[in-house]
Amino acid sequence: MSATILVSPCAETRLAGAAAWLQARDAGTEGHVTILGASIEAAAEVARRALETSGRNASFGWQRTTLGVLAVGIARRELAARGLVPVGGLALEAVCARVVHDHHRGSAKSKLGRFAPIGDLPGLPRALARTVAELRLASGGNDDAHTLLADADLARLVKAFEKELDAAGLADRARTLALATELVTKMSAGDIARERLGSVLLVDVPLRTRAERDFVAA
Repeated sequence: MSATILVSPCAETRLAGAAAWLQARDAGTEGHVTILGASIEAAAEVARRALETSGRNASFGWQRTTLGVLAVGIARRELAARGLVPVGGLALEAVCARVVHDHHRGSAKSKLGRFAPIGDLPGLPRALARTVAELRLASGGNDDAHTLLADADLARLVKAFEKELDAAGLADRARTLALATELVTKMSAGDIARERLGSVLLVDVPLRTRAERDFVAA
């Protein structure tokens, strides 16, 4: 599959180039186009610009989405088959709150290690959730991310988080991206048509982690 890359320090140039590429697509002969933006609004802006310069009143076959939404869409059947539900920040904070509680108050002596002095502070579960998310995304969605850590106290908490995630049947962003990446690498042309992926246009999508880069590369 061929790829065209436009690099420019000017955002206007990048958006204009993306809109021109999209405008040149013929939905009747080239099929579906997936527009990936940093947000739904960003993807919609590219589609709006393409329509303005094309003279058409409507677009057909242009799907506006984000990296996370696309990954969930691709992995939805496999997630359901495994009994997993994709979740975001608030649910993951709740999982971390349970991990902190079990390690700090679940026994006579706190098991938080160097985090024990701040075990009662409300900000710890939120901070832990952010840290765990970054670690799991950096590891490419590895479900054994705790084995990569040299910090024994943090590794213990990350392992407990992964265990709670499995017990609750939840899939965080890292797990969802990893599963979607695995599925995309096995897709045939017929699978791609059924998923209505078609050509993919990425517009200023930040790829900050290994899990995100692996998904796009697939």
